[in-house]
Amino acid sequence: MADVARLNISLPEPMLSGITHLVKSGEYSTPSEFVRDAVRREMERRDSKVMRESALSHLKSLAQEAFESGDAMEVKDVESWKKTQLSRLEERLRDKQRADA
Repeated sequence: MADVARLNISLPEPMLSGITHLVKSGEYSTPSEFVRDAVRREMERRDSKVMRESALSHLKSLAQEAFESGDAMEVKDVESWKKTQLSRLEERLRDKQRADA
């Protein structure tokens, strides 16, 4: 692990008991491992939310641009089309993030 900093936190007893149980059951080797995993997951969740919001914003601007262009397109299943477009945009964003890393 790279540079490690210490952080002392206070938790309600039920949270601490839950973490202790997870460590004793072997799901995590230490309470610190649990906290690192929880923080990592939260950061990934937020990154994913930002990506979705960015993709949705981009889709809206593309839809507005298409509407203003006057070019028509028939879409029979709008929800399926939106999911496909969001998936494509999310993949492009992931590719860009990998390239920037």
